[in-house]
Amino acid sequence: MRHPADGEAWKDFDRMYPDFAADPRNVRLGLATDGFNPFGVLDQTHSTWPVVVFPYNLPPWKCMKKEYMMLTLLIGEDPGKSIDVYLRPLVDELKDLWENGVRTYDKYTGQMFTMRAAVMWTVNDFPAYAMVSGWMTKGYMACPICKENVTSSWHARKVCYLGHRRWLPWDNEWRQNDKAFHGIKETRPRPREWSGDEILDQLNLLEFGHFGKKVSKPRRSTHLNWTHKSMLFELPYWSKLKLRHNLDVMHIEKNVFDTLVGTILDIEGKTKDTIETRLDLERMGIRSSLWMKRVDSTMKKGHPFFTVKPNGKKEFFNFISSVKFPDGYASNISRCVNVRGCKFSNIKSHDCHVILQRLLPVGIRHLLPLDVVKPIVLLSRFFSQLTARCLRKSDVKQLQDDIVNVLCKFEQIFPPAFFTSMIHVMIHLPDEALLAGPVNCRWMYPIERYLGELKKCVRNRAKPEGSLVEAWVAYESLTFCAMYLQDVETAFNRPQRNNDGGVRKEKLSVFAQIARPFGDPVKGESFTKKDMEVAHWFVLNNCDEALPYLEEHEQLMKQEHPSHLYAKKHRDLFPSWFHAHMKKLKELNSPSYDEELYNLARGPLYVELFSGCHVNGVKFLGATRDDKLSTQNSGVHVPGAGDSEDIDFYGKLTSVVQLLYKDRYQVILFKCLWFDTNPHNRTSVKRDHGLLSVNTTRHWYDEDPYILATMAKQIFYLDDPKAGNGWKVVLKIDRRGLYDIPELDHDDNVADQQLSSSIELGEETLWDTNIVQEPFDVPGVPEFEISIDLGDLPQYNAPEQANEDEDEWESGNNSSEDSESYYCSSDED
Repeated sequence: MRHPADGEAWKDFDRMYPDFAADPRNVRLGLATDGFNPFGVLDQTHSTWPVVVFPYNLPPWKCMKKEYMMLTLLIGEDPGKSIDVYLRPLVDELKDLWENGVRTYDKYTGQMFTMRAAVMWTVNDFPAYAMVSGWMTKGYMACPICKENVTSSWHARKVCYLGHRRWLPWDNEWRQNDKAFHGIKETRPRPREWSGDEILDQLNLLEFGHFGKKVSKPRRSTHLNWTHKSMLFELPYWSKLKLRHNLDVMHIEKNVFDTLVGTILDIEGKTKDTIETRLDLERMGIRSSLWMKRVDSTMKKGHPFFTVKPNGKKEFFNFISSVKFPDGYASNISRCVNVRGCKFSNIKSHDCHVILQRLLPVGIRHLLPLDVVKPIVLLSRFFSQLTARCLRKSDVKQLQDDIVNVLCKFEQIFPPAFFTSMIHVMIHLPDEALLAGPVNCRWMYPIERYLGELKKCVRNRAKPEGSLVEAWVAYESLTFCAMYLQDVETAFNRPQRNNDGGVRKEKLSVFAQIARPFGDPVKGESFTKKDMEVAHWFVLNNCDEALPYLEEHEQLMKQEHPSHLYAKKHRDLFPSWFHAHMKKLKELNSPSYDEELYNLARGPLYVELFSGCHVNGVKFLGATRDDKLSTQNSGVHVPGAGDSEDIDFYGKLTSVVQLLYKDRYQVILFKCLWFDTNPHNRTSVKRDHGLLSVNTTRHWYDEDPYILATMAKQIFYLDDPKAGNGWKVVLKIDRRGLYDIPELDHDDNVADQQLSSSIELGEETLWDTNIVQEPFDVPGVPEFEISIDLGDLPQYNAPEQANEDEDEWESGNNSSEDSESYYCSSDED
């Protein structure tokens, strides 16, 4: 699954409304709202609530981008449950778009059609979820999925949510294990799920008070947690949707991080292991080892087994402060770490996202007991897989089992006060992923970035909403025009941040590499004649077009030399033989002669050295230059093949080598320091909890250090505090702007078999497909057209007379995404 269209909710909607699904130009929308302080001052009580809709008729890399979001409403106060009053005009328009549609001119086909629209779901944080859905997300029934069937109880002055064994199979031994689970056996089934029609029938039987903040009316017990009937139920299809409101993974992950890390590190104000928690355990009569200890006239709280010891806390924060990430991957987290105070400060949601998924398993492996480390590592892997751009249904189903096991294990480890509503709702996230597809099209990160842009538009603090609207209308006008300007540099056609020079015109594979070196070489670095020979041999040996000649010469060497010598002779003599052979083909004017291959056979004329290189939109730096920076861009990974098994090669880039050939042909090589990753050598590689550690003090392939620039995949290294000095944990990262499209999987029912295994994003091409609204005449006003771009519509079959040349989906690179503000935007956690 790579798009919401691959989810079961989208497919069920198509089956239920085939007339709507028949025309892919009908627009599927998402709706989101959230509040922010337009003044940027914490002591101000004023808040502004924009209501945004965004289309899903776009490739996944365009979904929820700022350029395609539509600001429909701007509420100048916290609406609370009265949000339906403000949503009235929007709901009326959505009803009209569903029932009647709007006559629209399709410029691509040259025909008129009726364009309709439907809201697929909403995207909100937990407080806004309550406003839009009508189900209050507080109290004993805070879970909007389980509703009244949730298992909740009062512990340590707050409501906690337990009972996760209900999701286990009936024959699981944990169901009958009362000693490990507070003395209770679990015989109940998992909570039932209410359909939209059942919810609507229930709401129709309830009576709610008038709207307004000053209207206070006690809620009857029959109302459960319903505060009002959402106005979205007026949409004819709303009760039929399988998923109406999304749980926001962004804020859930942030709150899970605060609860988990705050507890295992015993951070004041964040930990759930408080005095009230210990007294609650004593009241329940469980876990006597954690009860408060009475010494004379005082009570002391003993050190629990699930908390890191004081010396270990300082070691963990030192580890976090030493981490360096690749350029554009994350913010500088070391600025959020207070090593002396052993706490985090000014930490953002994306920082929590990175620490939880990447750093936490590495840093706590040796600081906590194995029984505590295992579920934490599994939780980290759960969020890492859940937030991937591409999901497989088989993997998501495994995540359903994993998160149940994690929560059940947590119930055996942590006290009941640990289980907040955010901890509980994790159990529903895989179910929503199966229904709606990848999380990156349904979480609040794009919305929070959007709110950050809105906040920048406020100039007149006396009239913040008016100032915001005026600035945003100007922005939308400029954005609309920029999509169709070809000769002017705009956000849609300007070069990428890591500009690699684009696609080259050369045909030979080694000459056609998409790479652009930069930076002065390291002082004192040299390149000898022997280095030139080794580099040239590597280029010849890895040129696809030279492979037949390599095989031919190897057979000649086998005939002329004994078995223990022919490999060396082949390497020593092939360059001169290849040059002579290509020269002969040129003299004979042979049809197999190729000018680029001949220039390659002649060998490089000279070489240039650089300290960095942009390759396929990724920035690499030599280790010497990289060590001076707060980022890490020298890690290199190359999948390789040994004699009997695949071996991955890990190393660090030392310098970038540019071999220059005749007629200005060039080959870009990386010279690397390779770490010994022989899997049979225990002193070279270690695996622990799914993490790979390499010994950076042991090297190999010193005589053959080169790779083609395009072979390199960027990784980064973390100090391994468990293995000791010299050992580094290897962490792989997915390149930004690269979507791995899996081949057809019959189990997953992956559509669009014609797509290749990967799609890379290039420049934006938005002027090839657009839809123009039907022109109309206004007296005294000249004719004009309103163009509405709907992007590249999936599965759209153009008529035979239309141009059949289809461009690949592409996307421009908005520089705002690459800036650090992407990860540090203001968000309400």
